Parts: sequence; structure tokens; C-alpha cells
Amino acid sequence: TISVSNPTIEVGKPTSPISVTVTDNSSDPVKTTVTGLPDGLSFDSTTNTITGTPTHIGTTTVQVHSEDSTGNASDSSFVITVKDSTGPTITQISNQSSEVYNPIHPITISTTDNSGAKVVSEVSGLPD
Repeated sequence: TISVSNPTIEVGKPTSPISVTVTDNSSDPVKTTVTGLPDGLSFDSTTNTITGTPTHIGTTTVQVHSEDSTGNASDSSFVITVKDSTGPTITQISNQSSEVYNPIHPITISTTDNSGAKVVSEVSGLPD
């Protein structure tokens, strides 16, 4: 029997170990393989856990295959959803001052996002 939850995890952040529980009606050792993991995740067949840091947003169906030493096999699948619920980070901008009718120094707006996606910035409240 193969048992795994359908986890939802955050892109760009290390995930807590996801356990793949496999039971056999005998005490035979069981070999388990996992395929189709999202980029950045890997399966440890010694601990039967999936760990890592997912690098792309999306939903992936993961396949699990387990086989005991006598050749009895079982297959299952589950879904891993990778989401982005963390907002972009804006690098702090220092206060600016200038005399009337004099140009200000260029201000660079620097932003990053944990998903790697392009960030679109809007500026409001500028003086006339």
C-alpha cells in the first residue's frame, strides 16, 4: 500500500520533508521509486521522503512505484502544487530632496520575487 498526501508548497523555499508511506503485507523489503517531481525536489529512497526547494509554480502529478523482493508491485500517484504566496521584495530607497526647478538624481527601483518571475513596478505620489 502506498500513501502520500497532496501537498501544497511554496516556490523558492525549502519544503518540509514529504513522506511516502509504503506498507507490505509481509516483512519483505520494499524498493520505492518516485518520478515526475517538480524541478528542485528529489526523492530519498532510504528515508522515503521528498525534499528540496521547488523552482517553478504549477501543479504536477507524481508517480510512485513500489516493489517487494518477490516481485509484487504497487503503483500510485499524487499531486504536488507549488504556489507563490510571497510578495516581491523592494530594495529600500533613501529619501530624496532637490531645489525647485533643479533635476533630481536618478532613482533606481530594485525588486525581486522568490518565484523568479518578472516584477512590474508602479510609482505614484510624485511631485509635479
